[in-house]
Amino acid sequence: MIKESANTIMDGNISDSLIVTLILHPRFGYILQPVFALFQPEIEVYTITEMAVSSSSAFPLLDEDKQKIVRCAERYADKNLMVSYSSEKSEAAFLQKVAEKDIDLYIRPFIEKRHREIVGLMLKTDTPLFIRTKIQIRDFRVNQAVELMKDPSRMLFIFRNRETFTYTAKVQNGKTEITLDGRFFAPLVADPAITVIGNQLHHFNDIDAKKLTPFFTKAQIEVPPGSVDAYIRKFVVQCVRNYETIGEGLTIFEQQHDPVAVLTLEKGMDLLPVLHLRFRYGDNSFSINKPYKKEVELHEHGGDFSIGWYYRDRNWEEKHIGLLTDAGLYKTQFGQFVTEEMIHPHASLEEEGQDGSSGTGSDGTGMVEWLNRNGTLLKQFELTQSFGKLLYFTGEIGLQMKVDDTGDWFDMHCTACFDDVRIPFVQLKDHILNGVREYVLPDGRIAVLPQEWFVRFGEMCRYGVVSGDDIRLPRYYFRVKELAENGRFLDKNGGWQPQGDIEIPKTLNATLRHYQEIGFRWLVYLHENGFGGFLADDMGLGKTLQAIALLLHIYGEMPVVAKKIDRTPRQLSLFDDPVSLKDEGKAGDVKGTGCPGEIGDLGDRGDAVGRGDLKEREYIIDRYDSAVGRKLLLPSLIVMPTSLIHNWVNELEKFAPSLKVYVHTGGNRLQGSQFAKSISDYHIVLTTYGTVRQDIHFLSDYPFHYLILDESQYIKNPSSQIFSAVKQLSSTYKLALTGTPVENSLSDLWAQMDFLNAHMLGKQGEFRMRFREANVMKEEREQQQLLKIIDPFILRRTKEEVAPELPPLTDEIIYCEMEDDQALLYNMEKNRVRNMLMEQYHDDHRLYNAVALSSLMRLRLLANHPKISMPDYAGTSTKLEQIMEQADVLFSGGHKILIFSSFVKHLEIIASQFDDRGWRYAWLTGRTVNREAEIDRFHSDENVKAFFISLKAGGTGLNLTAADYVFMIDPWWNPAAEMQAVSRAHRIGQEKKVTLYRFITKDTVEEKIQRLQRYKKALTDAVIRSQFSIEEMKKLLE
Repeated sequence: MIKESANTIMDGNISDSLIVTLILHPRFGYILQPVFALFQPEIEVYTITEMAVSSSSAFPLLDEDKQKIVRCAERYADKNLMVSYSSEKSEAAFLQKVAEKDIDLYIRPFIEKRHREIVGLMLKTDTPLFIRTKIQIRDFRVNQAVELMKDPSRMLFIFRNRETFTYTAKVQNGKTEITLDGRFFAPLVADPAITVIGNQLHHFNDIDAKKLTPFFTKAQIEVPPGSVDAYIRKFVVQCVRNYETIGEGLTIFEQQHDPVAVLTLEKGMDLLPVLHLRFRYGDNSFSINKPYKKEVELHEHGGDFSIGWYYRDRNWEEKHIGLLTDAGLYKTQFGQFVTEEMIHPHASLEEEGQDGSSGTGSDGTGMVEWLNRNGTLLKQFELTQSFGKLLYFTGEIGLQMKVDDTGDWFDMHCTACFDDVRIPFVQLKDHILNGVREYVLPDGRIAVLPQEWFVRFGEMCRYGVVSGDDIRLPRYYFRVKELAENGRFLDKNGGWQPQGDIEIPKTLNATLRHYQEIGFRWLVYLHENGFGGFLADDMGLGKTLQAIALLLHIYGEMPVVAKKIDRTPRQLSLFDDPVSLKDEGKAGDVKGTGCPGEIGDLGDRGDAVGRGDLKEREYIIDRYDSAVGRKLLLPSLIVMPTSLIHNWVNELEKFAPSLKVYVHTGGNRLQGSQFAKSISDYHIVLTTYGTVRQDIHFLSDYPFHYLILDESQYIKNPSSQIFSAVKQLSSTYKLALTGTPVENSLSDLWAQMDFLNAHMLGKQGEFRMRFREANVMKEEREQQQLLKIIDPFILRRTKEEVAPELPPLTDEIIYCEMEDDQALLYNMEKNRVRNMLMEQYHDDHRLYNAVALSSLMRLRLLANHPKISMPDYAGTSTKLEQIMEQADVLFSGGHKILIFSSFVKHLEIIASQFDDRGWRYAWLTGRTVNREAEIDRFHSDENVKAFFISLKAGGTGLNLTAADYVFMIDPWWNPAAEMQAVSRAHRIGQEKKVTLYRFITKDTVEEKIQRLQRYKKALTDAVIRSQFSIEEMKKLLE
């Protein structure tokens, strides 16, 4: 029964409704034509009143969907089609002359597109459809309405292979099944078909109306005998794949397969190794990108055909895809799987060099390594390779290791395992050092060495000594051994923990703070293990006192020994007593093989400082004195800048009066053989770097017990005479005291570490190459690897660490947006500089750096305030405004501020604003004459709330704890210089919380300087490079 429209115009028992009629157009085939009709409920009849058009008075009364039906139909009215597809002036001429080709190619497809919309709306609104076979028919009974099938219909093909091969078709919709022969057939849409069959409107998802046409005139279709085979192979197989089918005399069955996931290692689009996953069902394999649908297999047995069909196991396939993605692979649009490094090559480039290998996975080696790591998972796949003559090893790679500690050496017994193939690891040494990941196994397969091995064994291969099939490491490489053995570094000090059972020497006239006790015990740890090291605490934390405590621990309360040995005065030689020394090693050897020595109670002479009367003078070289039954030690040499001699003398007298000290300076100092003959009278010898350089010709012959360098950065230059002289000094143990083991570059570190633990960082040239500044990315990561190795030999504590009473420091960034005028000036200058550098100086590194640094300075000035470099600039600066706003708020709260800048002119601009507001301030730049007066004014005058300071003039040497806020109004290249400036307020004695505000102009070089500061901070806060690479300059100017 047809439902009445909700938008019907009621007039008694008669209502005006919208219905759709199906008519045969004289040229365009069957079309849908909406009309207005009067509905008479008592007789259930619709009578057409007029064509339904949007200009009709009844149109506005229709609901929205029915209005759409009318508008869609209007679009293919003859007059509208004529306008779109013809130049004719009359509809009659258009209909007469329009070509069949144009109808087929353009007009009918346009009409069918509108039909599809109309049918959808009819189904939604239950709009009645009637077949109007003649134009004269105007009345339609309700029971004549076409049944609108709500759900899609399906085709059923029936194939009969008996004496002849025939087939027929039926339409299925739900439980309804209809034959087609002899039924009315009106196609409305060709593909996929929408058609009226009999008195029903059917819509399909998967068939063209043309394929239905033959079945409306024939009960069945017979295939000629000579064409049956071809028909089955093509048409029947296609029907089985796409539709429901029944075979009579032709077997059509559901086939069962156990699928197999096949992984093939092959070349991808960029010729790098990728994994291609396919799913094999029987003899057919499918890409993971192939849509899921019914699959068909044709079987032929002795001229008889059977057709099997099946659906792929979607859940099973997705599970295997998930196994790969869950294990870290990425699926590409081509159905291949790649590693993360290959899908994100730029991230790989950032990691390049971290492990020392030539590839980080973006070169495809990561895929092979992934296979090596995932042997268990791969058991669920069939693995094949398609690389031509190349065959990669895809099995499991392992390692067997045994370490023997022989005292002075670690013997590393390592074997690489490739399934059953065993390779001594020493054979891989060159591959590890050169970053070559591909290693050819004896059977010709190519093994990709695990990326982790380049991290784990890189230092072992670099510093180890080949001994047969093993690698030997000197004992001070115990962290290298630790990394190779465990695959990672352990705690910072390689297992060392402060030992509470080491007593503080009773003869020390001082009470050590807790951190000093830790430092003392760390020094004892180095001594007992024969290591040299840096004590690199901040200034003022008592490095000298900790070293004195170590010396007292070593020499103990040993009495002065009187043992006469009659010798002719001459220059000391290591081999003076062949009897007592015949079993000893050479001077300067590692612990246990060093030259012997003792101390004696020889009183005071020359520049000596100490207690006790001179009883006898003698030169003693025996390691063991039977008269007193104990080991006797040679004196220790402490080398320092001249300015520190007096301090050391005072500290030793104050804290260690039991130690006898000789000061080897001045014109009256001992010389040559007299030094060698007499120096064993003392525990400690103090001298300067300059004196060592002058006297090295005889100092180098004396085997000191300890050699201590204070301010050891004095030997940072390996090509200097000081370094050469100090390296010639001989001692059993060595120690360096410095607050800055690295001042300018990592070469500083190499020089000092080579003094402390000879050859520990390899040859200087190799070290420079490894940490060459041009390769910034690699250098930073190599630095971290280096630091892990040398950490046990460096102890550094800052004031913040050891002074918990110091209030916290808050570091905040305030970003400032440029005004339009300022931004325009800045961007014009940036573009000008960038273009000039790219065009004129790209190939000249030296000129590039010089011009770029000058250009960067101009950009920095513009980012701060254009007025700094352009006095006539009339605009303002957002940074200036924000500085003034923050200062105003802080002053109202009673705070004092330090304002630092690299540019005095910038300070002057801000100070001018302070003057306008009547704010008082102190001033310190390089031109300030009376620094102390300005400092006193800031501290004592409550009305002086701010202190303007240029970074270079006031970055060090000031105590300004009256301030609790610090403004860093423009960033400097070296973060250490900035933090030194901040330390003027944030230092011992400060009782208030200190806040640092960094003012950074957004979208300028200042942001890039900030990033560069963070990026360059590697060894200590003092590491600064003198120049930038071209690549860094480009980044700053981007």
